[in-house]
Amino acid sequence: MLKLLTTALGFLVNWYFAQKLSTDDFGLFALFQLLILFIVAISKCGLDQAAVRFIASQQQADIARFLPRVYAVFFTCISITVVTTGLFCHFYSLLSISGISTFQFWTLLHIASFATAIINLNACIFKGLSKPSLFTTFSGFASLCILLFGATIMHLSTLTLVLYLVTGALCITAITSLFIVIKLRPPSTTTPQPRYSFWISAKAFWISGLVYLVVQQGSQLYLSTQVSLSQLGVYAIVTKLAMLPSIFLFALNSVTAAKFAKSYSQHRLDEVKQLFSLSQSTSIFVAAITVLLFYFYSEYLLGIFGEDYKQGELWLLVLIAGQVINLITGPAITLLTMSGQEKTYQNISIFTAAITVILAMHLITNHGPLGAAITTAIAMSTQNLLGYYFARYKILRNH
Repeated sequence: MLKLLTTALGFLVNWYFAQKLSTDDFGLFALFQLLILFIVAISKCGLDQAAVRFIASQQQADIARFLPRVYAVFFTCISITVVTTGLFCHFYSLLSISGISTFQFWTLLHIASFATAIINLNACIFKGLSKPSLFTTFSGFASLCILLFGATIMHLSTLTLVLYLVTGALCITAITSLFIVIKLRPPSTTTPQPRYSFWISAKAFWISGLVYLVVQQGSQLYLSTQVSLSQLGVYAIVTKLAMLPSIFLFALNSVTAAKFAKSYSQHRLDEVKQLFSLSQSTSIFVAAITVLLFYFYSEYLLGIFGEDYKQGELWLLVLIAGQVINLITGPAITLLTMSGQEKTYQNISIFTAAITVILAMHLITNHGPLGAAITTAIAMSTQNLLGYYFARYKILRNH
């Protein structure tokens, strides 16, 4: 329910800003969000995802003594990434921005990225502690509530004010999540000991996370160099609509991830197989509903944001095809990552990224947003089908 509310709030916020901002400004706002994703993916170093499995499968004393080390490494990585990115962009003057000064844009971008990275780590800690409601709350719900409340009382009409509000909402959410983590963390009674398996997992998750970002968002970033900000804004709305079916998988994975890790670590393999089978059956049902919904109502859904956004109907249908494959394969990727098969997931991700780059260079250059949609759909389908095969072969069938 929280994830459904989060999605509804997300669409309400995007609809509001689409009405208040010009199409070009909304495109730049979409680019701001996209750049945050890339900076955060680089700076997290896989520590957030590694924390889920570690926390779910370890004793409280192990968690308590190890979290300070994770935070120390995490903050160091974020700081280095933010400073390096800022210097690089300043030196090469990478983006020509209208409506807001370049200094303001990059400063707000880095502050927002820092806050988002902290929120992601803390949300994953909640996930590992089997607190899916807190995980979902800090995976968008809290920051969107603050953002919508601020937008309502401030009557925003300029891109600069919107970016300031977004950054402020993320900072408030990050600080709140830190206080909750401190409250939930059990007392530490022993000296921290190195957990090399944790760092190995983090490395695999980091590489896979970067590749996943290339697969999911790389096409959109490359598209931003090929089309106008107006078309980029339309495509951003299309991708948000296409992500609607993933609400179910997001909610499902927030519950099953810790269960997979715990059951597998305790060698209760029958529980793993039963949970996976039940999850996949439900996902297939949701996939069928998704096909019917978007086949008949895609134009209407896009028209909610304005007439200009209806041009993305075909792009939306292509992306939905990839999402249907994602649903049919169920929580296969989650099962791989929570059962010690991070290296397999890493290899699948690298292979998929190579396909994405090759397709993007040809299809986006020649077909623009439609090429980006085809690239993303093919890459997404490839990754999930391979993940499903190896989950079946290495974990379920093997045992």
